[in-house]
Amino acid sequence: MNDRELLDLAAKAAGIAITWERGQDYPERIELFRGHLANYEPWNPLNDDGDNRRLQVKLCLGLVPVEGGGWDCITWDHDDEVTLAADFDPNRAIVRAAAAIQKSREAK
Repeated sequence: MNDRELLDLAAKAAGIAITWERGQDYPERIELFRGHLANYEPWNPLNDDGDNRRLQVKLCLGLVPVEGGGWDCITWDHDDEVTLAADFDPNRAIVRAAAAIQKSREAK
């Protein structure tokens, strides 16, 4: 799954409406409406720690360090810990977990 697909699914899981924009200063950028009129700002939880943290809190996700390096992204389902994604990059682990949540919702 590429980054665009991950970000699309993660945004849906968190109930965030996003648009993809193209411009001469950037080949492709994801944007989130944060206000009124044309108040769009970049949204990318893969690169922005603030966006990533808000995604993590919204979906009640936690990070657990893995022996040997990397991170597991977990959630709790009926008092059972469930690992949703693992990655060496903690931001990517959160986004992958959010995408997994959305894919699970769509499969139901």
